[in-house]
Amino acid sequence: MNDLLYLSNISESIKLIGQYIKNKKINDIKNSTILRDAVCKRLEEIGENIRKISLKTKKNYPKVDWVAFVETRNFLTHVYQMINVHKLWEILRKDVPTLKKQIEKIIEDAK
Repeated sequence: MNDLLYLSNISESIKLIGQYIKNKKINDIKNSTILRDAVCKRLEEIGENIRKISLKTKKNYPKVDWVAFVETRNFLTHVYQMINVHKLWEILRKDVPTLKKQIEKIIEDAK
C-alpha cells in the first residue's frame, strides 16, 4: 500500500511540527523566520503527501479534511509572503493535532 508511505510521511511531519512548536507562543512564530519557515515546510510536506493518497483511502475516511491541507500547501507554496500568522497558529494548534489523531487511526487500520 503506497498510501502507508504517504501516511507515514505525514505522521513524521506532524511529529516535527510538534517538536518545533513545543512551549512556543504565537509571538515566537511572528518573530522567528526560521521557526515559521520550518513549520510551513512541514505543512507543505503534509499537503503534498495528502495529494498522493489514493481516492479510495480518502473516501474511506471522509472526516479527514484532506482538501484543506492540500489548499494550505498550495497557498504556502505560491504566496508564502502573505502568510497570516494568526491563521497559521490556528492550523498548528487546532488542525494539525486533529489530523494527527486521524492519521494515526488510518495507519493503525492499515496494519
